[in-house]
Amino acid sequence: MTLALTPRRPTLSLASEPLGSPSVAPDGPPLDLAALAREFLTYLADYRQASPLTVEAYRRDLVRFGRFLVAHRLPQEVTRMDTRTVQAFAVAQTGLAPATICRMLNALSSFFGYLQRAGIVDRNPVEGVVKPKARAQVPQAPNLETCRALVQATLSPRERAMVMLLLTAGLRRAELLDLRVADLSADLSQVTVLGKGQRLRTIPLPAQTQQALASYLTQRDGSSELLFTNRAGHRIGNTSFYRMFRRWLRRAGANGEITPHSLRHQYATTLLHSGVDVKTCQELLGHADLSTTSRYLHTTDDTKRAAANALPAYAETSQPGGEG
Repeated sequence: MTLALTPRRPTLSLASEPLGSPSVAPDGPPLDLAALAREFLTYLADYRQASPLTVEAYRRDLVRFGRFLVAHRLPQEVTRMDTRTVQAFAVAQTGLAPATICRMLNALSSFFGYLQRAGIVDRNPVEGVVKPKARAQVPQAPNLETCRALVQATLSPRERAMVMLLLTAGLRRAELLDLRVADLSADLSQVTVLGKGQRLRTIPLPAQTQQALASYLTQRDGSSELLFTNRAGHRIGNTSFYRMFRRWLRRAGANGEITPHSLRHQYATTLLHSGVDVKTCQELLGHADLSTTSRYLHTTDDTKRAAANALPAYAETSQPGGEG
């Protein structure tokens, strides 16, 4: 089945400056990068239901690729782009972290994969590109003392409920701010979250979070369907939330490098270290890929020693005799 390539969101654009003159196939649609990238972004937003942040990240990567083509006077037509072109683009990103370059190549691969499925290009030129080796990084999580200090730093039932949901449900920032009252079960024992890729997941809540939510709901203005709102009754903006989060950090005397996502890392690490299996953790976190969850399976000498000590006794403690 061919994909519809007619843009449905004209507000999605690649860049303010032109990326080259449009190339049009005979009796066909434009084949230049800028035109097709706009359609790809529309496809991501409208059909794949990708988050605005994801769409924006893809847009920036495609813009960077387009500027590279312009700067090096390379063809703008997607049908003339090959593996050498993409490899040269990757090599030109000197100074960027390997993980960043890999992310850009993944964005290009998704774009050309979309064009390939639509029958616009014969093959994906990203295939065969040598990617830099990105060192696997273990997500950093705040320690227990810092998390407790953050909870104590809250000054209102609303703040306490927000921090507790971040810590005990592992919510992403956007998931927290998009929560509706209806997403909570009647007894507050669980919350249903619409996450990335429009995937729904249900997360059980511990008693301490249920108590924080109950306290908040008794004094909450009930005029909005959103669980948390600003003073005007609207969704809390990203900037406002980060400002609020930094205030919590200052009150708690915590490291300024801690982010809301750090609390999600704490949630994941705590689950795995408590013996929860990886598959269950994946479902609770809303990860599409099990390998994403596996990042939290870092080991230490202590955990490896504990594993060795957990083995059953296979032999008596006394040593065997000297004779064979």
